[in-house]
Amino acid sequence: MMAETCLLAEHAICHPPLYDELRDLQPRPTQTAETVSIAAVAAASEQNASAILVLSTSGNTARLISKYRPRVPIITGMFYCGHLRLRIHEAWLSSHPK
Repeated sequence: MMAETCLLAEHAICHPPLYDELRDLQPRPTQTAETVSIAAVAAASEQNASAILVLSTSGNTARLISKYRPRVPIITGMFYCGHLRLRIHEAWLSSHPK
């Protein structure tokens, strides 16, 4: 019941004016992550995207994007830099034997 209520409330929101209002309330100059988040929501809206795909180590970028209430779902892929670096190093070592 609560999920249905939330979905109905989300569909009742007029997203473009809300996005503009949230963007205008943001102090200038914005930090880089905030600017990228604003641009991602604007691009998704202008291009009629089906979703916004976010790659993140902390999830902070997805949180910032959600702040601007895009109409489309946000799909977040998490990776950990240490693990990624280790895998790249292992791949390099296996392709360059001593």
